[in-house]
Amino acid sequence: MLKISKHTVYELIKRGDLSAFKVGNKMRIEESEFERYKTSMAAPPAKSQERAPTPPQHTLQLSGSHDFLVEQLVKYIVSEGTGLSITPSYIGSLEGLMMLYRCSAD
Repeated sequence: MLKISKHTVYELIKRGDLSAFKVGNKMRIEESEFERYKTSMAAPPAKSQERAPTPPQHTLQLSGSHDFLVEQLVKYIVSEGTGLSITPSYIGSLEGLMMLYRCSAD
């Protein structure tokens, strides 16, 4: 359809450009979300007259298994421009705990 690899799709999901939900071990994308993404890629970027987002003042590194609510929280915080940057890393529960132990995550 888009002639991109599955790894590219996973990156789009991780960046928040494409919304998906997890079913078992697979990621699923709703047809309406897929159509929205296709039209956003076809249309030239619209110039917005909104205020410029403030650069993040604080960065929060989250590590662990994929959680839909964390994904939605990250999208909400980015859209609100709160000055807080959350960087999720979906690496699994055990590795997330190890990163906490090593003080590599918040």
